[in-house]
Amino acid sequence: MTVSNSSIKAAAKSILKPNFINSIVATVILLAVWFVCHNISAVISLMAGSTAFYIAFLTFALFIISPVAMGLIRFFWRMNFGQIDNPIDVFYYFASKEIYLKVLHLVFAIAIRTVICFLIFSIPVYVLQLITGTWIYNALNVSIPIWTANLSNLISFIRFISTTATMVYVLKFYLAPMLFVADENMDIGEALHLSTVISRRTMLDFIFLIFSFSGWILLSVLVVPLIITLPYMIVSYLIHCSFAVDAFNEEISKINHDDIPTFVAGT
Repeated sequence: MTVSNSSIKAAAKSILKPNFINSIVATVILLAVWFVCHNISAVISLMAGSTAFYIAFLTFALFIISPVAMGLIRFFWRMNFGQIDNPIDVFYYFASKEIYLKVLHLVFAIAIRTVICFLIFSIPVYVLQLITGTWIYNALNVSIPIWTANLSNLISFIRFISTTATMVYVLKFYLAPMLFVADENMDIGEALHLSTVISRRTMLDFIFLIFSFSGWILLSVLVVPLIITLPYMIVSYLIHCSFAVDAFNEEISKINHDDIPTFVAGT
């Protein structure tokens, strides 16, 4: 990709400026859904304990918040091409059982891959925690070696490495949501595979784009600014993905053209 982050951001602003109100309303709907789900989970935790909160909120996140978030991405994707939908269309993926199950397929496909990757990268952490734990020594009826106390910093470091490695792995699929909303007939496996292929060329560009939003991300911690920052970042993400796919298609087209034999007329 040769498009600069400043150009992507400028394009995002030009798209959002005439649709400022609709963008805010659509984003507020997602935030309201998140708020309701969070508070219901909090109420459940009062009756069933803190663990119940995480279970409930994870359930809401997978089955309700994620489809609405995908609906918001679709809303801004269509806005990118001049189609101004009603903000309530962020609930698009609840319109029928078929499209709801398909968006859940995407969400679960990425979530399961993330969890499996994290567990694999965390194996050294689990091994070290086993070594430094007390139950294994109690079971063997031996004293805990003094040197195990020095492993706590190593465990923290390896946990940081495993988390970072998981994030890098998951970034392979960063184009999948855009590919999904852009072509609803695309198979989920195809979207994930195509994202993996394209991201080999564009992942660093995307990471630089994320870091260029550092100030906006910090501002978003206050929650209320999300009504402004989230549309800005989503549209920028979609524009980046569009350029990434276009560059990939041009490269494939060039390869296919070069593979076609050419003949020179002669005497």
